[in-house]
Amino acid sequence: VDVDEGKLSDLAADVDDDLHIDSQILVDALNQLEYEHVELIELRFFEKRSFSEIGKLMGLKEDAAKMRVYRALNKLKALVQ
Repeated sequence: VDVDEGKLSDLAADVDDDLHIDSQILVDALNQLEYEHVELIELRFFEKRSFSEIGKLMGLKEDAAKMRVYRALNKLKALVQ
């Protein structure tokens, strides 16, 4: 996945709109996540896939995909705060 500054800024805003998270901190936090969580974040925030598409790709129902994406995002938030 091509991670450019714009995509990192979008993800940083979703992690915490009040904080101005440094790109390197965000990349370091992503590197600490489990592979599945990184994959979910990549699909949703970098590839801009819908929850329905994520579900199909990962063999999940749409609601389960949404729940897993937000769990991954919460883990990422915990790492950067």
